[in-house]
Amino acid sequence: MTAAGGGGDDPVLAAMGTVGRWQACQSLLLSLVGVVCGWQVLVIAFLAPPTAHWCAPPSPHWDDQQWRREGIPDPAESAAWGCRSYVADTNSTSVRILDRNRTVPCRRWTYNTSEYDNNVVIEWDLVCDRRWLQMFAQAIYMVGIGCGVLFWGVFADRYGRRPTLLLCVMLACLSGNGCAAVNSVQLFLVFRFMIAFCGIGAYCACFVTCMEMLGDWWRVVVGIAFCMPMSLGYMTLAVLAYFVRHWRALQVAVSLPGILYMAYYWVVPESPRWLLSRGRANEAVTIMKRARLYNKMPVLDNLLTTQGRAEPGEATPAGCRPLAADGRMLALVGCLFVCWLVNSMVFYGILLNTGDFGDNIYMNAFLGGAVEVPAYAACIYAILRLGRRRPIALAMTVAGLSCLLTLAFDPAAWRRGWPVVCLGLLGRFGITASFGAIYVYSAELFPTALRNTGLAVCSVGSRFGGILAPMLQLLRDDVHPSLPVVVYGLSAVGSGLSVLLLPETAGRPLPETVADVFGDTRRSETHDTTAEQQPLDGPGTGHPERAPA
Repeated sequence: MTAAGGGGDDPVLAAMGTVGRWQACQSLLLSLVGVVCGWQVLVIAFLAPPTAHWCAPPSPHWDDQQWRREGIPDPAESAAWGCRSYVADTNSTSVRILDRNRTVPCRRWTYNTSEYDNNVVIEWDLVCDRRWLQMFAQAIYMVGIGCGVLFWGVFADRYGRRPTLLLCVMLACLSGNGCAAVNSVQLFLVFRFMIAFCGIGAYCACFVTCMEMLGDWWRVVVGIAFCMPMSLGYMTLAVLAYFVRHWRALQVAVSLPGILYMAYYWVVPESPRWLLSRGRANEAVTIMKRARLYNKMPVLDNLLTTQGRAEPGEATPAGCRPLAADGRMLALVGCLFVCWLVNSMVFYGILLNTGDFGDNIYMNAFLGGAVEVPAYAACIYAILRLGRRRPIALAMTVAGLSCLLTLAFDPAAWRRGWPVVCLGLLGRFGITASFGAIYVYSAELFPTALRNTGLAVCSVGSRFGGILAPMLQLLRDDVHPSLPVVVYGLSAVGSGLSVLLLPETAGRPLPETVADVFGDTRRSETHDTTAEQQPLDGPGTGHPERAPA
């Protein structure tokens, strides 16, 4: 592959080309961080899976099978099954029930260990009144992602992408292995937070570095395809978890390989664009000359002088206030905020509750990762050919209807619950494609001066959605078993259709003002096709929100 030229006034792209062998190799290496990130996102589904449990016999001398038959309420007749038992005579040498009209809370539990040797639910009794800790272990990961995005984003802008990547990889590896050694659920939650906090830093540093070396519509293609290794992580984790049934061993297995990324110290350079922004032109030129050589481009002695230097632009004062100053802009921001929230909530709701779709959690996790690959491919094709609004609306509607249709089938009535599994996979396909397109569309919709602020507001919505997903599972037992699925389905359909009310951005130049967003005024200049298809005036295309993001 030889480098594609172009780049216009951009000194980095003019020097290295918009894409070439060097960019392809670097993008592949950087995207591989997503494999371990995908492991850490999904591993909680195997560390704290749905585990059958019931009250342990009050006396160790009692026969467990007889106790289950006589001392435990029938699950078809009582919601107390698994958390309460009938009043029994604890002084008896065999099972003797005193009162079948009254139940008492379990003091200890017996677990079904046919599927798992041990997991965090079994080890720390995260059932019944402590079940909320299962959901909190998922929610705390999302909180870690939100905090990590804010902290490491500033850190990477100040100290560089490469130091951020290496530091985060090391800390995430240490946190992951430390998580396997804890002796309390409190420390487990702390380390889960740290894994997310550092993992998102590594992932975003890789993502931004990749985007800063690409140009034109390649940013759209690679920005979406960048998440495919994470899908590979989901698939390989299913295989790994099938053979490693103890949670501590599994946690080590998904954390220890992270040390291999320290080899990036020798193969991944700093972003030339960041070096130029910090006035370190000599280092940037060295890297760009190496890239030109690898891309089989002629070597130029005075690279920046030949290609031109980036001129610092005037900073446009911006903040959240301009987003709310115009009523139409406020409505647009509100619509996008809800769309991001729903995308994140539905995606993580399906992802983290893999065990609820059919009876084989390993096959479901593998197929869920596999279906994301064609979803990303379809997303790339759709947004380049069909515009932005229609693919997003269609994908979210498909995801929502798939969730709702699962309520029409009883998994127990079908072999391996295949209708529910298929609908769950279809929902995963739709929400993955939608999540891939919503970032590109949002970036194209905000005017230049408000683009970063607007995306930051949308990112907050995404974080709320990630936290809400596990919290909704707690209401399933207290309110109704179908509540989470109904919320996922209706919200996805509603927010997906609402996107059709927003302006289309495909084939239009990037808006510079709020008036441009709604087509009140259009610039008279003629824009070439490449510029119109480029969704961002900066490097941040794609959706790190999907990552342990």
